Amino acid sequence: MAVHLVLREHRLDATAGMFLSSLSGHLDKVSREYAQKPFTDLVESYRNGPPVWNPMKLADKFINLGENFVHHEDVRRGGGEYTPRDLPVATRDALWTLVFQAARGMIRSTGATVQLVRTDGSGAESVTVGTGEPEVTVSGEAGEIVLWVYGRDKAAGVT
Repeated sequence: MAVHLVLREHRLDATAGMFLSSLSGHLDKVSREYAQKPFTDLVESYRNGPPVWNPMKLADKFINLGENFVHHEDVRRGGGEYTPRDLPVATRDALWTLVFQAARGMIRSTGATVQLVRTDGSGAESVTVGTGEPEVTVSGEAGEIVLWVYGRDKAAGVT
């Protein structure tokens, strides 16, 4: 996980392999090189954030909210813990804002209408993606819906 996060912020040439299969070999090679580095060096590199030349620096606040939350839960739930954390209201609200911003781009068009319904807000809040049939409703806490939107279906506590 540490290698993935550091490469994403420090090696755009390798990161492209996450999205373009023709560059996946380069990503694998650079990942193996970084995996040889001491874990503490990787953590320190990530802690320092992306370099000023990296466009991630501008989008850090928006992209890393989802990325860090999802990967934290990947590690946490990979050990068998599936209980949602009791997150502060501000964090839950920020994650719900992320759902509004990311859902349309991240939920692939299947021809269905997907309604995402937040159950941990002060009122009924939802976002709808798509306009076709069938109509599907996914409900849960904001963080759980983020996990579902990011493709963590089996780990997300949604209905």
